[in-house]
Formats: sequence, C-alpha cells, structure tokens
Amino acid sequence: MTESTLFAPLATMDAVTASPVAAPTILQEPAGHPRTRIIAEVRSRPGVSITDLALATELGHTTVCHHLGVLQRRGLVVRERWGGSVRIFPTDLSPTHRALLAQVRAGRTGEVLRALAARPRSSPTALGRELGLHRQAVQWHLSRLEKAGIVRVDREHRPYRITLTVKPESVLRLVPDAGGAAPRAGYG
Repeated sequence: MTESTLFAPLATMDAVTASPVAAPTILQEPAGHPRTRIIAEVRSRPGVSITDLALATELGHTTVCHHLGVLQRRGLVVRERWGGSVRIFPTDLSPTHRALLAQVRAGRTGEVLRALAARPRSSPTALGRELGLHRQAVQWHLSRLEKAGIVRVDREHRPYRITLTVKPESVLRLVPDAGGAAPRAGYG
C-alpha cells in the first residue's frame, strides 16, 4: 500500500483540516534498521499500538519504546493515549485524523463506529442487536466516540439521534472489512 493510497481516505473527510506541523526530520538509518522498520509500519498503519508494532516489526517491546522515543524527538511520530493503550501516528496527521484512526482501531468502540458508518441512521438498540452488545454498552462506546468528536448524540429524542461528524465513507475506507470486526493482532 502506498502512502498516497493510505492517506487518500483521510483527505475526503468533512470538517477535517490538516494541522500545521513542522517538517519532520528525514530518517537516515539503513533499510534494515529498527527505526526504519518502525516508521514504515507506523506510516502503513497509523494509530498502531505499541504491542502491535512490536509484533509486526519482530522487536521487543522495550526496543520499540526506545526507538519510538528517538523518532518522536526527531519529529517523525506522535504518541497519544487513547483508552487503555498508546497509539502511534505519523506527525503529518491532524488531531481529528488521529482521533478517528484511534477509535477505528479501538476494539469494540471501533466495531460500533464501523457499524454506524455502514448504517448511519441506526439507533443504539439496533447497533447493539447487530453487534451482539447490550444497548447500554453501545451507549458507552458512543460516549467515547462523542468525546473524541467523531459523533454527536442528540439525547433529546427517542431513539437517540446519532450523527457522524465525518463522512461515513471515510470510516469505511479506513477499514476494508467494515461490515464486521477488524482483524486485530496482539492486544491493539
């Protein structure tokens, strides 16, 4: 997957503008170097967890953390805590892009987001029925998405009116198998 195809879906999101960032330092390590492998994986899977990054690069967790620190000081990656894990992003993604990618990769919350993107007018009850979750669990995941600025929930009406703040097609393009759970390696 090339960089242009990877970030093409991000460019189509509404209400999303790229944040200005300083030009990152060029990576000068040889092709097989751990930092080269790490940055390639982060660019191909923005929002990857440290555990999944260690598995994909076949490096130890401590080694990955060390090299991420170097890459972060060089302005090539950003670490952000989302839920119970730290997600790694290239620095050229806006905060809104990072929030969306983190939620798409966030287990059950990502499943709720993908299901909502596939069927934007669904209620929490309908989403729960589709995903095998209780309505209250769906509402908890919707509150996470709402805090991240990805959905708006109008609680004045019954059933709740849920509105995506990004184009549903953008979410669906980020995860090819949006009809079901995204495959996850490790604990990601």
